[in-house]
Formats: sequence, structure tokens, C-alpha cells
Amino acid sequence: MLKRWKSFYRKKETCHSELRKSLETLGLKECIVNVAPAKYLYKVELLRIAFNLLMRDVLPFIDALGMNPKQITKYKASSPELERGSFGLLQQLWKRTPKSDTHRRRDFCLALRNIGYEGLARSVYLDYEPSQSELNSTVSVLWNAERLQICTRLELGEDDQAACLGTEGQVNLVEVVRRWTHQIRPVPYHYRREIGTCLRAAGRQDVADQILAGRKGKMQADENVLRNICRRLEADKINNLCKLLDLKRGKSLEENIISVIKGINKWINDFDPSSWKSKLAVTQLKLKHRKKINNNMFYLGCHELAEEIMHLENGILSE
Repeated sequence: MLKRWKSFYRKKETCHSELRKSLETLGLKECIVNVAPAKYLYKVELLRIAFNLLMRDVLPFIDALGMNPKQITKYKASSPELERGSFGLLQQLWKRTPKSDTHRRRDFCLALRNIGYEGLARSVYLDYEPSQSELNSTVSVLWNAERLQICTRLELGEDDQAACLGTEGQVNLVEVVRRWTHQIRPVPYHYRREIGTCLRAAGRQDVADQILAGRKGKMQADENVLRNICRRLEADKINNLCKLLDLKRGKSLEENIISVIKGINKWINDFDPSSWKSKLAVTQLKLKHRKKINNNMFYLGCHELAEEIMHLENGILSE
């Protein structure tokens, strides 16, 4: 039915958004993911694409050798060597797309598809990946027994599940979300649909319905998620983040982490493109500045934090 509708729909370039609007009236908006912001691609996004390109070829060998895929994730890190290899090639491909074109992301994805990476191209063109903050907000209403069910249904390994349990058997949802989103899997992967399916199986149809309706918050940074990310960063990286974000530094590492969390919360809360729409040039200038800061954060080696901010901003832009 949908194929027939699409073949007769006159404005092919808007059929995705029109279908999404129709589903929204039925409370099913998130059944199909939104299109990602058209003009920009973050450095941390290029890293994810490069890593997925590598995994597409390497994952069959990992499975055949009986290795744990988590042993490979340590190579997903930002360093000067990234300017070479697949990351460098992807940068060249992105630079070749017209900078002023509002369809720049689409052209980049078409180039990926034309060289045989159709699934990867789809994952880049559409906003499949939510922020950890959004996912944590989704499952935070669950009782501990329900959280244990979710851990099992998300197919977390025994070692991951053990790492997510506190001393009294309480499930650390922030850690559950982090470990689940860091698993290696084929792309694209519809995170919201999958967690909705797990919630329904655990008897929480009410929460699953909220996810499908797009009523779970995409735009708020979760302080527990930010703290979990920052506490895994070295002290010098936290200091560099304070400098980059022009934040007041404290006397201890914990004070600096608190300062970074407050700074990022303000950064997200101040991000309101709807107030800039009357001045397109101002909007583009602000977005360009924010992208530059995010890319600098990536080059400081804080790629997980840069990725979280990217997902939060994409969530705001897609609303």
C-alpha cells in the first residue's frame, strides 16, 4: 500500500515528512525515524561512519574466530591517525559535496550508496540514533524488577549485566543504556523501536506507546548520563573541556566535572533554533559555531561527550 502511495505521490522529496505527520496524528510518529539535519556532519559522526565501515568487513571474522566484539571497540577513539584511513577518506568525500547545498547530507549518502553501502547510507541520512539522555529518560520510570527484565531483553551479556548491578541489586540504568548503545551491530538499527518492543514484552505498553508517539524527551540532557561520561575522562581532558567551553575551573576534578555538566546543560538549554528562524543567516552562523565547538571537543578526545551533544541537538532540530 505504501509503495503504491509513494509511486503516485507528486512531491517525492516530501513524502517521508508527510508520512511522518500522518503517523503523528495516530500517535505513531516514531515508527519511522526523522531525516537528520541536512547541511552538517560532525567529526564524531564521521568517526561512527568510519567505524561502521570497518565493522561491516571485520565483524564476520570476529564471529568466525569466536571473539568478543567489545575487544574491537577500543579502537574507536579519536587521535591524529584518524586523518588517515577510512576517516580521512570520508572527510575527503564530505568536502567534495557542495557547501552551500541544503541537500549536502543527502548527496553524501548517495555517494555512499553508489559504492555499495546502502544500509550505512540510510543510517546516516535518517536520525536512527537517539541520545543516551533520551533512552535513560525512557526507562527511568521502570521498577527494579522491570529493569532486570529489560537488561535481559536488550540481550546484554552476563558480564555487562553484572556491571550494571549495584551492591544491593539495584540496576544502574545509565550504565545499561551506555553498554547497550555501544554494542556492535549491523546498521541501520532502530533503537527506539527495539526498546519499545522490549518494554511491551516487559508489560510496559504505556511507556512503549509514549516512545512510538514521540512523547519521550529528546531535548533534555540527563545529568546522570553526562556525569557518567565525564567521570571516565582523564583530568587533563576535563581541564581542556573547561577551557574550550570557557568555564570556571575548581580546585578538584569533581568540581571541574560539575562545572562541565552545568556548562553543557546551559549549552543545550540555550539551543533554540525556533527563536532564530526569522533570521536565516543568524541561524546558520550559530549552528556553524556550535558545530565547530563540538568538533574541537572531538579532537580533545572527548568523542562520547561530543556524540551525546550531537544527538541532543539533532533531536531539537528534528522537532
